[in-house]
Amino acid sequence: MRTERPRPLLEAFLDRTSDKRYRLTFPSKNSAKSSKPVAIVFVALGLNEVPTLVPFAKAALDNSGNAQLFLVTDMPERWASTFPGEVIVYEDSDRPNVIRELATQAGGRFRVANGFWINTLDRLFALKSVIREVRPETQIVHLESDVLSFVDQEVVAFMKGNFSKLAVPALSREQGCGSLIYAKSTHVLATGLLGLEQILQKEGTFITDMDLLGRGLSTGILDELPSRPNTASSEARNSQNLINPRPQILFDAAAIGMYLFGADSLHTGGSIVSGYLHPDFEFDLTAWNWKLERNMQGVPPLTGVEAFTSAGVEVRFANLHVHSKIDPGTTEENSDNWKRIIQEANGSVVREIVSVRPTYDFQPLSRSERLKIFFAPGAKNRWQSVSRFIQSRFR
Repeated sequence: MRTERPRPLLEAFLDRTSDKRYRLTFPSKNSAKSSKPVAIVFVALGLNEVPTLVPFAKAALDNSGNAQLFLVTDMPERWASTFPGEVIVYEDSDRPNVIRELATQAGGRFRVANGFWINTLDRLFALKSVIREVRPETQIVHLESDVLSFVDQEVVAFMKGNFSKLAVPALSREQGCGSLIYAKSTHVLATGLLGLEQILQKEGTFITDMDLLGRGLSTGILDELPSRPNTASSEARNSQNLINPRPQILFDAAAIGMYLFGADSLHTGGSIVSGYLHPDFEFDLTAWNWKLERNMQGVPPLTGVEAFTSAGVEVRFANLHVHSKIDPGTTEENSDNWKRIIQEANGSVVREIVSVRPTYDFQPLSRSERLKIFFAPGAKNRWQSVSRFIQSRFR
């Protein structure tokens, strides 16, 4: 039995009590809510294929050691029989008004790729659906469906000890990335999402999820998870006073996964080849020494990806953003697939080129729909945002 019992810490988020979307529920003493300290949350909205969701969800659960697994979706019938965790239905009434308004403004443009752009933005706010399913003190880790997670107890302890706000890695100086989003409690998640919604309302026009997260980082609404090694030559943004173990824990926005696994075949003519160097990542990944490292504590993950940078700094990765949407399998020491991945990263073998079918169905717009978009108010700014989105996310 759940009771409507708003807590003082969430008072700012619950001001709009006339709107049921913001009336959070909390467990009674007899509630059966899980006592597990971490909730790993995936989101799948719309009709596009998500080939890595189920295997990556299983890997995330196995590697976590002690977490509860959730999927938030507006199409539960697609996932109820295959997702290895609890499925939460994201109702149309749950969507923020600002998302509805943006979708109405843009009209036909958001039907491209089965609504991929608006769904990518909307999934940030879909995360609030998990609040009613967990205890207030539960730590929440959101992973994009193409993100391979190595989040274990050490990574969770690092995040909890260093980040008091909703936290994401930075893709560039202007953009953040939702490859991994961390909140140390439901209050932190609710507060961060409210801040992002307010930014979006002030914009009054469509911006990508990466632009929105970038604004959240630059305004201090969000904390930044380290995505670059902290070296003597690092930029100022990496000089945070973090208590980081050795090897340093890094969170991949996009650059590491694109180097190890290549870019999405949609933007490479149907081919996948490793070695892509993201222009916004200032370190030369070809000069790093890559390896698979066994966890000496004997707890998941048994192996993970580590590297020695050209400056001799040892790093390990909490996640890898597999932009190419391929499943590399488990990171076991006898895995020929992973041995090949590490060899290609180190340049010791010739990179293989794999031909695959793109995972997104980009449907062309009619001439009348294109004209509506061209003459719509604010269209210039929206297209500039989408242009940056394509260049940074899909090249």
